[in-house]
Amino acid sequence: MNQAKSKLVAGLAALMLVCVALPTPAQEVVGSLSNFDVRNTDERKYDDFELMLFGKIDRECIGGFYPGWGAPPKVTPGTPFGEGVTITWRDSRDPIEPGRTEHFGVRLTCQGPITARGFWSIEGRPVREVPLPWQVWEARDGVVWDIVQMPRELEAGPVQVQRDWVTLPEPVELERLNWDDVERLVRRYRLQWHRTEPENLGQGERAVLKIPATAEDQAVLVRYTVRSRQGIVSRFINEAILVWTALCPTNLPDPQIQITGSEDYETGGQAFTRYNISVTNRAAYPDTLFAAAPDLPPCGLNANSSRTWVDIHDGDGHRLYGFCGLGEADSLGGLWFALPRGTPPPGCVTVTLKDRRCGQEYASSCEPIVGLGPACINFESLAVDTQYNVGDSFADSGANMRVEQFQWSNLNWTNSGHARVTNTGMAGGSGNDLNTNNVNVDVDFPVTPNVVHLKFGEYGGNLNLEVNGDFQNFDNFASIHGTVIGGATVSVTNGFGDDQGTLMLNGEVNSFALGGQELWVDEICYTEQPGVDATGTWIMPYGVGGTPLFRIDSDGLTDYGSVMDAPFGGFLGFRLGRANVIPTNTLYYYRFQ
Repeated sequence: MNQAKSKLVAGLAALMLVCVALPTPAQEVVGSLSNFDVRNTDERKYDDFELMLFGKIDRECIGGFYPGWGAPPKVTPGTPFGEGVTITWRDSRDPIEPGRTEHFGVRLTCQGPITARGFWSIEGRPVREVPLPWQVWEARDGVVWDIVQMPRELEAGPVQVQRDWVTLPEPVELERLNWDDVERLVRRYRLQWHRTEPENLGQGERAVLKIPATAEDQAVLVRYTVRSRQGIVSRFINEAILVWTALCPTNLPDPQIQITGSEDYETGGQAFTRYNISVTNRAAYPDTLFAAAPDLPPCGLNANSSRTWVDIHDGDGHRLYGFCGLGEADSLGGLWFALPRGTPPPGCVTVTLKDRRCGQEYASSCEPIVGLGPACINFESLAVDTQYNVGDSFADSGANMRVEQFQWSNLNWTNSGHARVTNTGMAGGSGNDLNTNNVNVDVDFPVTPNVVHLKFGEYGGNLNLEVNGDFQNFDNFASIHGTVIGGATVSVTNGFGDDQGTLMLNGEVNSFALGGQELWVDEICYTEQPGVDATGTWIMPYGVGGTPLFRIDSDGLTDYGSVMDAPFGGFLGFRLGRANVIPTNTLYYYRFQ
């Protein structure tokens, strides 16, 4: 290889985790991150960079990549030289010009002896080899081993490796693992690099550097240069993040949780209810449990997620929500999960802390949710097998219900059906449910809901639904998903026939009736339409743009003299009348939002 034409500078950053188990000191390497800053010092353009990894590695060991030129790269099994993996970054529309430096990154999830070869390529044909002694970490008896392994085939010939090392009281972030930033950091800590003697490595040879570390050391940095006979050809910065078992607690308690309340909110045009949870014994957990852990697998796009993740589950083990970046133990006082407004909360919830670094979990007991969420009609006050015929009335959970006639799919009406209280779980709820057999059940809620949510099991025949006087006859619940009935928006899960699901109505509900031929319903939950406090002083706009409010209908259409129901058009600016009562001593400013 002509080194005069192909001098290049490469920076390799690797973060690896080393764990120590007591009482016998032992460590285990569980992951790595690698960064490459590669400079093209040749006289030609290159449209891809190939990294070939050899050893016990396959495509499943590649955990992710950093964004940048040619990302995401293509990963193919095997190499031109046999087993292994080939990773190719490529962008023919933006070739790497002479003198240009580009950044590459890869996350490895498998451990073991690995060697590597790197090449600048043109249209998939390797042209220039980058001398790339791949570094791995091991730990034995409290000593960190830094191992540099050369590939068995190396066109560049023998190289000389010069290594310096230093231990630090805290890890260096991956983004700062470059030659200049690390040098400034070492000086800030007032530390000195430990310099070692140069070592000559040929094809297939390796060099081991043993670095002593104490429990106060949280990271080991190794920087090294690789020289060929023509001079410096590459530079690297590697880091090992150290975690000793003294930092893996053995006596932490399980979390004790308290449901502290609920609140309604809207986002993206959707209404939700948030249920707030506090870990009352959070002071027992050290903040280090929630420190950023860039060496561990990321949480989505967050590569610096916390060491410990928090999950919230219901009593059946279904995950409701989770937190992967709390940052400190005190944040455990602000946990929450959310459900669509009107959806009944689970009977109880658990909180689990997962310390990913030490492989430990701490789980709370299932804390009941009492007195929060919507009111629900669950038929628990009714005796099982009680039958109600058309014209009968009954009550449960503060709501009055009346059995009414049913319309078949042929539009004929029948009075011969009935409703029966069962305890079969056919609607997907718990305890009692209600079977409607060729009848409708009219529900008179004790308040005016703005959300109605229920569970159903539908196993044959057609269905009836009436909302605010708007009557619908249909075959399956899925057919009304996304429609508006009686001014309320309908949302359905499942409902394709012979299955269980949920029905939700969003909008003011003044009247509601539902029935089927083989239909079971349970947990008819409702959220009250919020009232308006009309006391005090009000500021009311009289128009939008040049159009008085009384001409704009609730559906947005506008009456312009003889032109009725025209689309509104105009500037969206409020026009306000003069308010002689403002300002007052207590109300000086007002605004619209």
